[in-house]
Amino acid sequence: MTKPGGEGFRHDIDGLRALAIVMVVAFHGALAGFSGGFAGVDVFFVISGYLIQTNLFRELDRDDTVRLGAFWARRVRRLAPAMALVVVTTLVVGVFVLSPLEWGDVAKDGVATSFYVSNIKFILSTTDYFHAGASGSYFLHTWSLGVEEQFYIVWPVLLVAVAWVTRRLGTVRARTRTTVLALLSLGSFALSVVLTSRGTPWAFFGLPTRAWEFGLAGLLVVAPPHPALERRAVQLVLGVGGLGCLVASLVVFDGATPYPGSAALLPVVGTLALLAVGRATSTSIVSKALSWRPLGWLGRHSYSWYLWHWPLILFAVIEWGDSTWVKALASFGALLPAMLTYKFVEQPVRFHRRLVHRVGVTFAMGAVLLLVSAGSAVAMDLTARHDIAGSSLLQRLQKASAERREIRLDGAGCPDVLTIGKDRSCEFGDVSPTHKGVVILSGDSHARHWVPALDQAAKDRQLMLVLRYRGACPAVELHLAGGAPNGQGPDTACYEYHRGTERVIAAVHPMAVIVSEVSNYSEIFDTHDQPLDAAAQHLAWSEAHVAYAEHLRGLGIPFGAVIDGPSFLENPARCVAKAGAFSPCEPSRSESTRAGQPLRDGVAAAARRVGAPTISALDLLCGPEVCPLEVDQIIVFSDKDHVTGTYARRLAPEFARFLAEVLHHG
Repeated sequence: MTKPGGEGFRHDIDGLRALAIVMVVAFHGALAGFSGGFAGVDVFFVISGYLIQTNLFRELDRDDTVRLGAFWARRVRRLAPAMALVVVTTLVVGVFVLSPLEWGDVAKDGVATSFYVSNIKFILSTTDYFHAGASGSYFLHTWSLGVEEQFYIVWPVLLVAVAWVTRRLGTVRARTRTTVLALLSLGSFALSVVLTSRGTPWAFFGLPTRAWEFGLAGLLVVAPPHPALERRAVQLVLGVGGLGCLVASLVVFDGATPYPGSAALLPVVGTLALLAVGRATSTSIVSKALSWRPLGWLGRHSYSWYLWHWPLILFAVIEWGDSTWVKALASFGALLPAMLTYKFVEQPVRFHRRLVHRVGVTFAMGAVLLLVSAGSAVAMDLTARHDIAGSSLLQRLQKASAERREIRLDGAGCPDVLTIGKDRSCEFGDVSPTHKGVVILSGDSHARHWVPALDQAAKDRQLMLVLRYRGACPAVELHLAGGAPNGQGPDTACYEYHRGTERVIAAVHPMAVIVSEVSNYSEIFDTHDQPLDAAAQHLAWSEAHVAYAEHLRGLGIPFGAVIDGPSFLENPARCVAKAGAFSPCEPSRSESTRAGQPLRDGVAAAARRVGAPTISALDLLCGPEVCPLEVDQIIVFSDKDHVTGTYARRLAPEFARFLAEVLHHG
């Protein structure tokens, strides 16, 4: 990390790295006040773009070209050893902690991570970064390393090509370089804004939509220092303003913020301002603060810390539960293996004399590390396939797990799709043109899993069953702390879902609306965005359902509610797969209902107030003491809280009686 012209080591950049890693780690650790900590990745992107292009432009100016082999070899020594260590360690721990049912998904992500294409894998699987949570990929965080590595491959080639064209055309090199950087950055930023507005995973995970962050850093490198930066007052304003941008990113952003898009300008511009001040002087107050030795120490360990923290969080949640203190301890506890990795892996390999002076040996080492990490993942996947093929129990559990994903609004899991404007719904029951009416089933994924139970009842009455659902979004309107994709703030897309449901109701004039929602939304916000205690949660949930029922009554539409079933601390399939039987893993009813009981009671109280019928999924799924995982050779749950389609169909007679009661109240 030297300044242009060899002005010395940039201690302030290590301090910036420290701020970035703390932002990200605290965000993943679910610490209060860090709802926008994911913007720390943008800080890393800008820093990487600045440092890499500083070196590339210096080499271009000196030699009129870039030794691509030497450049990529430096990246291999810097990144590959620690990455391979974390990938292999995660796979090994996964073998002991996870069940063979989970090994396959972990292994596939491990292969993608080994080749630095995990971001593309997450794009193709339509992964929601903010909504993945503790059930997400153990390599989810490596998407940013995929973006960086792809940048390291593409960008130097592009710069060499620009230099070659400049020589051929005889144009001014500096002007051409600046023009190309500006045009590429502008195009990338425009693409980011457009794709972010459309909600596609390409916006978040793709290099084309992130390249502008690296590009702006390059423009800072080629721009001559402005004379105004020599003034202390300007340095102070820019430095404090840059830090202010990062702090604002922390507290203003959350999972509901359309990101990256134009919002990413806040951390990017803030980082650029701090880099500009540090380039101008190392004696400003802000530069001195960023050069503080403890910050520098954290910054130097940031890469290894970033690699370790996420898988440790997920493993800790499995062992000790999904709580804030568990996540926080795991996040910051990951600094210990990071220290060891930095001392015994990162630094020794990065500066090994034989590797530094022999590009071919470095590439050979990189190839070996790639084969080891990717090969370990492939071996894990093959072992999982072998174990599942040899176990009827594992095959049954795998089939049950897949049932959760059978119904999707993309049409693959729907007999037909009802589209009203831009609002899409699944059609079940009697989908013929001669059906006698429509019943709407509305809510989150806990509405979706009752479709098999209501499908036959609707067919028997020649009614169309229309499913309107959005994951983690209840049928009624409330500001939910757990409603946003990262669990911190209201989900604006959830409000649009409510508007869409109203448009569907107005268009199809249903004979009844049935709501079903998960009961483990973490908190409910009141109008002042203050979290409510259990009693207030109960009241708010109840009032929201009363208001919705009365709204439907005003339209002449009967209302019915499903009182939610149990929710387990972990996926029971993991326990069953390890134990080889269902009975040792059956959770108690009391443990499985404790967290969501205020909301279950709230639905029941609301139904009593408006005289609406209810059906208790809790009573259907649990006995007085335990919640059985298998009944008459049928697996009951597909994961921690969703019912298998096969078992839901078994409950069709109970739901038929419930539907008849709802219609009777019309």
